[in-house]
Amino acid sequence: MYTIKFSDGELFLGGNPEDSNWNSMPNKVIAELHYDLLGKKIKLSGYEAYNHLIECPYIIPLQRQVITAIIIMAKKDNNVYRFIYDLIKNKLITDEVLYRQEYKNKPTSGWKAGLSNTKSEFKID
Repeated sequence: MYTIKFSDGELFLGGNPEDSNWNSMPNKVIAELHYDLLGKKIKLSGYEAYNHLIECPYIIPLQRQVITAIIIMAKKDNNVYRFIYDLIKNKLITDEVLYRQEYKNKPTSGWKAGLSNTKSEFKID
């Protein structure tokens, strides 16, 4: 699902939407973050911090949780750039919100430090 390149050159391979391994990655500075989501390739670099969420509400008629969206976030200054892959609509949405209001106008946990002394870049193929 994703690959992290740390500032020391080490790579970390993430898991899948059900178990992303985000919280088990080494506590190192991220230089680049690469996601491959259903044919879309996303590359982020040069941000202060990175995070992601898997939106997985409980669907009563199905009586189970269902992954509905994957939200990739990159922080620069007081802004969070979000890349939201809506799995229901099969659509990638990008937007920008204020830091500490990144998910339903509330802060999130799980932010990982980024290498921000370079120009911020995001690329979607």
